[in-house]
Amino acid sequence: MEVHPGVHQLRIPIPDNPLGFLNSYLIRGDKGCLLIDTGWNTDEAFQSLEDQLQDLGLSLSDIALVVITHVHPDHYGLLERITEPVPVYMGDAARKILEVSAFFTLLPTLGQIRPCTFSDRQAIQAGPFTVTPLAIDHSAHDSYCLMVEAEGKRLLY
Repeated sequence: MEVHPGVHQLRIPIPDNPLGFLNSYLIRGDKGCLLIDTGWNTDEAFQSLEDQLQDLGLSLSDIALVVITHVHPDHYGLLERITEPVPVYMGDAARKILEVSAFFTLLPTLGQIRPCTFSDRQAIQAGPFTVTPLAIDHSAHDSYCLMVEAEGKRLLY
């Protein structure tokens, strides 16, 4: 669903969960798209992501940047399945939590992805996007909302 010109909400299913869906967001840019959060690591979720991208005339190869807002598995789970070479960013502590917890839990891992990290209010530049993470209080440690800037426009997520 296009929630604003060039900004699409992707409803990624979370099977057997009362939430039902993760709301991922895709932001189009002149030189690729930004994907905010990925969805739970299931075949159904991955197929839904691919189908919704296809409905927009896109594929995973059109994603220029992935940003993970926090370390709940419905937000980062599909990273294991994104095999296109694309920069992935998340908070530094979030990355460390995922790396350490992979040894102890059955939660999704980062797969072969080695994310870059960001810190509060430290802008990152990737493709046409400047993303400034802003630390927020949430039930997951190292959580962020994002100020996204591209092509002279700003969006606070």
